[in-house]
Order: sequence, then structure tokens, then C-alpha cells
Amino acid sequence: MQIMITLSEQHAQFVTLGSGQRLCYATFGAEQGIPLLYFHGWPSSRLQAHSLDSLGKELGVTIYSPDRPGLGQSDHMENRVLQDWPSIVSEFMDLLGLPAAHLMGVSGGGPYALATACALNDRILSTSIVCGAPPLAELEDRSAMIWPYRALLKARPIMPALLKPAIPLTRWIASKTYEEPPLSWFVSTLAQKDRDILKKDEANLFALYSFREALSKGAPGLIIDADAYTNRWDLDYTQITHPVHFWHGTADQNIPFNMAQHLASQIPQAIPHWLEGEGHYSLPIQHSRDILNCMLMA
Repeated sequence: MQIMITLSEQHAQFVTLGSGQRLCYATFGAEQGIPLLYFHGWPSSRLQAHSLDSLGKELGVTIYSPDRPGLGQSDHMENRVLQDWPSIVSEFMDLLGLPAAHLMGVSGGGPYALATACALNDRILSTSIVCGAPPLAELEDRSAMIWPYRALLKARPIMPALLKPAIPLTRWIASKTYEEPPLSWFVSTLAQKDRDILKKDEANLFALYSFREALSKGAPGLIIDADAYTNRWDLDYTQITHPVHFWHGTADQNIPFNMAQHLASQIPQAIPHWLEGEGHYSLPIQHSRDILNCMLMA
């Protein structure tokens, strides 16, 4: 799709890490504003942060949104784990000349934000976990999660054998819209507010752009990225001394509300914002101003 290609090209900047690997990122919002590091969901990419572009300009916030290794246009990193991410972020901040920044982790970006908050506490002004993924290794009961997620969790042990056929399959899925199977099957499992928000053209288009960009390098990076949710995190939350805002909807079908409560209860600096009736996609879109305003008060 030509619009997606243009959006991808316009928002593809690169830094080269000490390892020689390139990390791709996009910049949105104000040109030289208060820095915010945005960690995208799964499966998604740096383009997800485009939803904050106008608001960032209005509030004077500059949003730096990197593709994690193996996703979008960032180079693949074999065998990476959640605990590798903070050192990548630290180097990324150094290369951009950012002594400190706010953090935001949306959905699957939540664990990566928490890992960074623990390891780089002195460089983080605040952390916002928006509809964040929980530590599934600690949660035996996953029955409340939507069926596509449960199916993926069951398939994980045999995923290496599925990699070769998964690549054309993921590209075929990425060519569809939310009104077409199989994406329409996924949307049917969501909360009503999520289904309503994905019917809106702009939200629909940019969610698809970000999803398609995430799949541009195929399945291996996606699988490694998702392992962060099922492996043990082993994070020391007592290292965090800055505010950690949790934003979660009570009607979230992707990440059930009780899972977010469980995670927030473990973090001494957690400030919960539980929003009645909001879903997984409606909350970040409809409450982005509240999220950024709370962040700026830190």
C-alpha cells in the first residue's frame, strides 16, 4: 500500500549501536520538546506512536519511538531477552543526546518499559504502562485472555518448526483489513469500545500500518519479542523511585484487568488509573491527553 510505504519512509531514522546493529526509530511531536521514549506493542512497530504526533506538538513533547530488534526496520538480534533491552535503550539515549526521558510502554511494550525503569531509574523521569502485558509466567490462569492469545501461547513450544510456513502466512494476514478475515475474527473478540474505535478510519489505518511494518522482516523477530511475555522477568521493582502510572480499562479483553491489578500491586511506586468500560485499543486513543498530562506532572 503506497500510503504505508510513504509513512514508513518518512519516519525511519537510524542509529548504529556499538554491536554494529542498526536500530530504527521514528520521531513525532514537538521538534525539541520534553523527551518521551515510546515502546510499541506486539505485533507493532515505531509507527504506532504516530497517534501522539499532534498531541505531542501541542503539549511540547518529543516522542522517540524505536523498533525493537527484529521488528520494523531494526536489525535482528539473535537470542535477545527482555533484560537486554535497557542497555540498548541506554545506548540509544546516549546517541540521541538524552540524559533523561519519560517512558511509555503500550500493551506489549509494557514489560520493556518496566525493565528499563528498573535498570535505568536515574535516567527516567516517569513511566506510563498503558494496557501493559503482564508476567504470564507468574499467572497460571490465562482463561480470561482472548482466544487468539491463548492459541499463540499453546503453539509457542512448536513455533520453531512453524517459522518457515509462518513467514508467508504473516505477510498474507498483514495484507488484510480489520473488516476481512482473519483480522475480522480477531476484532469480533474485542470489547465493544475497541470494535467501535477500530471502525474509525484514522485509527484503523494507523493500527494496520504499524502492524504491517512490524511484519516486514518476517516471523523470527516477532517470536523472540513475544517471548518476553512468557519468560520470567526477574525484575527488581524496588529499584524504581520515580512514578509508574498504570492505565488499564476494565473491559480490556486482550490483557484482562485483574492481570494489570496483579502487576501494579507488586510495584511500590505504582499509581493506578483504572478506567471503567475502556478496552485495549480505545483507552490509548481516547485518553492520550490524560496520559501525557499525568506524565508531565512528574
